[in-house]
Amino acid sequence: MKRIAAQVLVDLLQWGRLPALAAAQHVMRHRGLATALARGLLVQADVDRLAAAGLVTQTPTGPELTYAGRDVTYALTEWFQQHHRPWDFMRDSLPALRGRRLLDLGCGEGFLVVHALRRGAALSVGVDVVPEVVQFARAALSLEPPDRRHRGMVVRAAAEALPFDRGSFDLITARVAFNYFDLPRPVPEIARVLRPTGRVYMTVETPWHYFRQFLSKLPSKAAVVDLFAMVNAVPSFFGWPVWRFNLMGRSGFTAGLLPTALRRWFSRCGFRIVAVRHGARQIQVPGDQRKAAHGLFLIVLERIR
Repeated sequence: MKRIAAQVLVDLLQWGRLPALAAAQHVMRHRGLATALARGLLVQADVDRLAAAGLVTQTPTGPELTYAGRDVTYALTEWFQQHHRPWDFMRDSLPALRGRRLLDLGCGEGFLVVHALRRGAALSVGVDVVPEVVQFARAALSLEPPDRRHRGMVVRAAAEALPFDRGSFDLITARVAFNYFDLPRPVPEIARVLRPTGRVYMTVETPWHYFRQFLSKLPSKAAVVDLFAMVNAVPSFFGWPVWRFNLMGRSGFTAGLLPTALRRWFSRCGFRIVAVRHGARQIQVPGDQRKAAHGLFLIVLERIR
């Protein structure tokens, strides 16, 4: 899958089909390419282009996205939405970034990495574990002018084992990434790489969000993962480690989180919560009349020792 994300990004930007892909992304991932075609959200040329990039496989029921295809199309859609939203919950809450060193955990499409560079960050680093998404973020970074991109980088690494020296960063961000970490293992790592008095800005999805997701996906088997995220809210609330799921051939972590859980974990490593905001993230893709909204908490923590 080497360079797939970069190729798809550049080609779709030039081809002008990124808005169509953004509008179809949710249907493609959860209902399949055939459904997206039948609803007129895609044309056959879109499927052919994705197939040429190795992101589509043929199944007995028709063409479907590969696992890498789902990751890359999601990243593409996020990139498009972030560049067309009038506001972003995380972006609008960040302090002045000029001269600061920023680390974005679970950087995904690399939007915040690029945004920090445009706001004058001295260093902007993104970390993600998905190789195709890392390729995509690097491609997005490569589109920036040379005077910006030399101050940024995207690294494939896990938040549970960050490859950086002690006190390397002034600011750490995580946009809806903590819901999918092996909690609380990343917390000591964050404390290690963040300088004293440095701050962490994160958005987390609430158990209520996963409850609504669970109801919307029924009777699909995919709803089981959202049910597991609701169950995982219990150990997280008490500050205990979250449970790993092994469902339908997938393995990983997912948990609905509340500020109480983050307070318990981070206080053990010398942090205090300085701000909590609650809001609904509104997403609307041009050409698609549907809106998706789910509850988010924005939590700001400061390292005090």
